Amino acid sequence: MSRSPRIVFGMAAYGRSDAIAQTLESLLGQTRGDLAIVIVDDRPTPEVRAIVEAYAAADDRVRYEPNPQRLGMIRNWQHAYWRSRELFPHIEYFAWVSDHDVWHPRWAEVLSGVLDTQPHVVLAYPQSMRVYRKYRRRVSANVASITGTVREERMKAAASAMTLFSLVYPL
Repeated sequence: MSRSPRIVFGMAAYGRSDAIAQTLESLLGQTRGDLAIVIVDDRPTPEVRAIVEAYAAADDRVRYEPNPQRLGMIRNWQHAYWRSRELFPHIEYFAWVSDHDVWHPRWAEVLSGVLDTQPHVVLAYPQSMRVYRKYRRRVSANVASITGTVREERMKAAASAMTLFSLVYPL
């Protein structure tokens, strides 16, 4: 990678050899290419390691670090963030990503576009779709903005209008 990316995706992986290749394809296929992916694997298996190392060998935007010991879910997500910041201290944007989700090709372009053009916005949230074998279901509300002068009321309004998926995956 010749220059620092604007966006870093921090992935807390956990043994998803069935899905991680599709996830990486969707992240590497973003229309906004100035990105990096930092994968911290909390359950390294030979299968996941082989898949991710093949992607890392083919694309220098992918970094893979298996944990020497299990951290647990929350500490591994935190570790993915801090490793991303250590490797790329000058990034403008960070997003957590999971090792089993598929990301729309314009996800980074659209959300960073909101943040680039609206300096008062501090987080941009995506629409989420839960995909099942037989159907799809939208799981997040379309919350354009939360306004008000009382911080606690803004937080309560935001928390009641969004689902867990929206709260975890903003840019």
